[in-house]
Amino acid sequence: MKKIISLNLKEPEASLASEFTTLNWTNFQDYLHVIYHKTNDLNLVLDLLWQQQLEAGFISKGVLQHVTNLTEVTDPISKLKFVIEYNPARLNRGTAAKLNPNPVNILPGKNIPCFCCHENIKSGWPNERGFEITINKEQYIFLPNPAPLFKKHFTLVSKDHRPMTMDIGLVLEASKRIKGLWIAQNGANAGASNPWHFHLQVADVDFPITEISAQKSLKKKMGNSFIIVEKLDYPFSVYRFRFNKLNKEIVSYLTELQNYYLALDPNNRLTYAVKNIGDQFEAYFTLRSALKERVASYSENVGYPEPLGFLATPFEKEKSEWVKNGVPRYQKVLKELNIDSNYVKKFEGKLFT
Repeated sequence: MKKIISLNLKEPEASLASEFTTLNWTNFQDYLHVIYHKTNDLNLVLDLLWQQQLEAGFISKGVLQHVTNLTEVTDPISKLKFVIEYNPARLNRGTAAKLNPNPVNILPGKNIPCFCCHENIKSGWPNERGFEITINKEQYIFLPNPAPLFKKHFTLVSKDHRPMTMDIGLVLEASKRIKGLWIAQNGANAGASNPWHFHLQVADVDFPITEISAQKSLKKKMGNSFIIVEKLDYPFSVYRFRFNKLNKEIVSYLTELQNYYLALDPNNRLTYAVKNIGDQFEAYFTLRSALKERVASYSENVGYPEPLGFLATPFEKEKSEWVKNGVPRYQKVLKELNIDSNYVKKFEGKLFT
């Protein structure tokens, strides 16, 4: 460990690749925590974790050629835009590795061990590594996605096995520590792939929804900062929040909005995504139906990326079909995401007062 820790940190990916690929889970944790305590740079730690998993072969380097092979589709009339990715690795991403005879927490309906549980990871995916961290006094683990959709793609999972609950406070705190990556969460009935284990998504991607104009906006003072609230000109209910400082008033405000909506909709059909670019924050709340079933010849469940303008398919032919005639299909998906209009009216009543 001394040899690894003492190496120059300015170019960690280049100088450490041959050193850390064989470290076990515990030693790798020790190494990453030394880096984190020395630099307080979570982006650097995640870069090292990603590089280690590539070098160790847990993430196939061949997969990464697909995450940059995006095709953009734009409707010249409505200006609605999405990108679609052909990614064959998504087809087998649920294939379980050999596990020990006594895995913990079998997922209901899927009959597979929970792939977010630390015990199952250590025994069933021996090459997988993660970064254990405490956020808001709770224990979490950053795990690289072995079939990534994006240039970098992590899942932030709770260390204990507990069901999905919405936690905008955690999303905001994570976004404060990680610059330039999206932190996103699906509601349990809003496309979450594993609602039995709490998790967030961390993504290095450009979502087309950031280019959508506002239909309605309001600027509110929040302590020593301001927040701009916008309803987007979109086929279903999406709201954007822009702010420069993440202070306690903004955290309280967004938490209040989250709790207000969840009280209206006990089915937990809410998705949000937050990105911090040099302390300039953008947050998106989407009020949506479950729509877990496959629709409009789209082979994936509709999770959090699709409403933000990002689609992926493991079938090359399907991508071609979406590129050729995708706009009406995408409009259909978005319109089917619409929820009870009474929920929307009540939420907007609180939002714009």
